[in-house]
Amino acid sequence: MDLGEVETLENRVRQLVLTELPSHDDSGSRFPIEPLRFSLFLDQFDLTARAGEPTGAAYQGTVFGYIRADAAHLQVETNRVRSGGKREKRVGDIDALNGDRLVLSAEVKHYILSDEDAPGFADFANDVRSRAALGLVVALDFSGDAREAFKAMGLEPVSKDDLKNRVRLWDALKQRVAVDALLYYVNRIEQKKVLIDRVSRFFEDIERQFTDAVAPDTGDKDGD
Repeated sequence: MDLGEVETLENRVRQLVLTELPSHDDSGSRFPIEPLRFSLFLDQFDLTARAGEPTGAAYQGTVFGYIRADAAHLQVETNRVRSGGKREKRVGDIDALNGDRLVLSAEVKHYILSDEDAPGFADFANDVRSRAALGLVVALDFSGDAREAFKAMGLEPVSKDDLKNRVRLWDALKQRVAVDALLYYVNRIEQKKVLIDRVSRFFEDIERQFTDAVAPDTGDKDGD
């Protein structure tokens, strides 16, 4: 074969390989990209209760979603805000169990806690300590020496910013688990239509914005 025939054969073989054989390109184009939904919720959703919503319900649902995703090996229980957990044999607003053993319990407060509030959590601290469980006090924030006061009681203070920083490290699939748990809470536990509609609209907007952002540019502008 002369040089021209060799080049022709080489080009035909290359074209055959590219056309007929499956690609081994793992550049990511065949993997769907997802928004970080729970991070967006923590950053952008207004947790302030609207008319018809119980105060603190949105935040309790948020914390329920967080715990459900972060402690997927545990059974997570909660009820509506101000439902009286003691009557239902819960220790905190949200309990996470392994079988019948309490592993984690959280008290959720949709306001800023100060060190003067800490004594009001003494019973909660004693309950989680007696069960050798982890006790969380989840508030919007903590002022003054509140964090130190709660830690001295054996409790772990968690603010909204703490949740943001932790969730920021989650992949999109884990964040989707948290969103699914949040939607379960507002639809099946709290069952307040105003809250259901607000949360649903938020995630619908997120999906719409994300779809628009990743839609391919067809180059068809101004009718050209």
